[in-house]
Amino acid sequence: MSEFSSIKQAITAQFERMKKHPLFRVGPLLSPGTENKEEVIAEHKDKMYAMYLGSFPSGSNPIYKERTEHDCTCCRQFIRNAGEESMIKPKRVDSNLQLAHDILKEVITVRMAEADAESKKKERATERAKLLDLLAKKEDETLEGLSKEEIRAKLNALDE
Repeated sequence: MSEFSSIKQAITAQFERMKKHPLFRVGPLLSPGTENKEEVIAEHKDKMYAMYLGSFPSGSNPIYKERTEHDCTCCRQFIRNAGEESMIKPKRVDSNLQLAHDILKEVITVRMAEADAESKKKERATERAKLLDLLAKKEDETLEGLSKEEIRAKLNALDE
């Protein structure tokens, strides 16, 4: 049996065990109104794959031709597509733990919304600064186009 076949069988057996319990897909928290959700999710999957590659102890993932041994399309697609599957097998429900979890979830949601709002505020401030700079340049261009007489007239009007 090839090495790939044995890995495939082990993964299939683990997934069959997991399917006996509720399965959850773990991904990035997306606040309501998040734009570019597909990009955020793709970035999350890329981070998961980078974490997977970084999890190998030093010397256990040697270079094969150009990339490390486990940096292949098969591994990448598996981690990107199935790496978010999780199972929870509770022995009993702890209401205090559930409450703490719900509070934590709410805090994370609020913090993410705040961070998103702050990011948008910074983007607007950057855009405002660019527009003000552009307006100043346009006003300078207008002033440069004035004749000597018009410039003198403006200066005299400022002195009055």
